[in-house]
Amino acid sequence: MAYTKINSKVCVARIYDRFHVTYSDWVSRTPNWINSAIANIGAYPQLDRADPVVITIVDYKAAIPTDAKLLEAVIYNGVRIPRVDRINTGNTTNLENTSGLIYSYQLDNNGYIYTTFTDEDITLYYRELPVSLDATTGMYFPIIPDNEHLLEAIDFYLITRIVQRGHKVEGYTLNGATRLTNPALAWEHYRKIARSKIQPLDDEELHQISNLMGTFLINTNKYYNDIAYTSE
Repeated sequence: MAYTKINSKVCVARIYDRFHVTYSDWVSRTPNWINSAIANIGAYPQLDRADPVVITIVDYKAAIPTDAKLLEAVIYNGVRIPRVDRINTGNTTNLENTSGLIYSYQLDNNGYIYTTFTDEDITLYYRELPVSLDATTGMYFPIIPDNEHLLEAIDFYLITRIVQRGHKVEGYTLNGATRLTNPALAWEHYRKIARSKIQPLDDEELHQISNLMGTFLINTNKYYNDIAYTSE
């Protein structure tokens, strides 16, 4: 199902209205918290294509931009290089022993890319979560599916983080025995519901992902060009 998208700034208003929170120092953290909740639930809407980013490989690794949610391609010296499951770490200076691929890369779970070469620049092409700049606060809020189950889960994720920071929310404590009084338990409950209620992609979205995967998998050893990477 293709959901209507909304600005997640509405989650701030929901917290104020629903939980009668009167302080505001938590608001500046809300975009990151919402992003974390969305990632945990797996409720990403269609991702936007970010501008290509050039990063420098130092000691065979570099940090991937934190806003990157889907890596589409890695370009080195004008050539799109392939991703491998494992890079031989026994002797990284011996490029002849790197899984048979001189120029390749590997990703880890901590936001780093590892390559078989170092002290060079690479260009990353990736997709990011769509955001909207709020003129009042100057913050970028994620654009999220307009789904009440998702919003309910985000409500309790935010309350959990607020309480964890030592603030009081009437009726809620992290020591509560049930989700009626413990926001962390409520978050876990509604997170599962939101994950199950966010329906599978429709035909159009499946087609988009099919095209995207084709872009990612085809011509991995050829020069990168407008055929292999087309703009929307």
